[in-house]
Amino acid sequence: MKKILGIAVSLALVLTAAGVAGANSIIVPFFSDGGALGAESPPQGLAGFIQLKNLEDEAIVVLVEYADMNGVDGGAGTFELAAGTALGWRPVRNDPDFEGPSADLIPDANGAGTLATNDGNDDGIVDSGGNGGVVISSEGRIVGAAVSWNLGTGAGWSYPALEFPE
Repeated sequence: MKKILGIAVSLALVLTAAGVAGANSIIVPFFSDGGALGAESPPQGLAGFIQLKNLEDEAIVVLVEYADMNGVDGGAGTFELAAGTALGWRPVRNDPDFEGPSADLIPDANGAGTLATNDGNDDGIVDSGGNGGVVISSEGRIVGAAVSWNLGTGAGWSYPALEFPE
């Protein structure tokens, strides 16, 4: 619980420092995305998946800011989301077989700190890693969800956008 609270506080600080006044933001305080790549469902190991929907009648620019479990910067980037559309992505793994076209559209976390995965060996075991959180912001209205799953179990959460007054 302390670790999750620490992540939420760290992400709130990142959000404040980012200066997103007037923006709609979704905070996903924790995800784990160290699972294997590929289109099998569910993948071997714990995989995370974030979904986002644009509620506006026009395209919006979305800012994605990652942090590892210790609040250390995990990278950031932007992408454009067409009017009324939704898409999803794995936050750490670039997984075109599973994500489809959004794999190259949406920036992934940089894989440093607790976001790092270390399953490059040939022992058949997917190691832990890919753990962090993300703040997703836009000037337009957005809603989202986060899902984590592995072989046999899964959990999901929906996130309304938080509106910050200017």
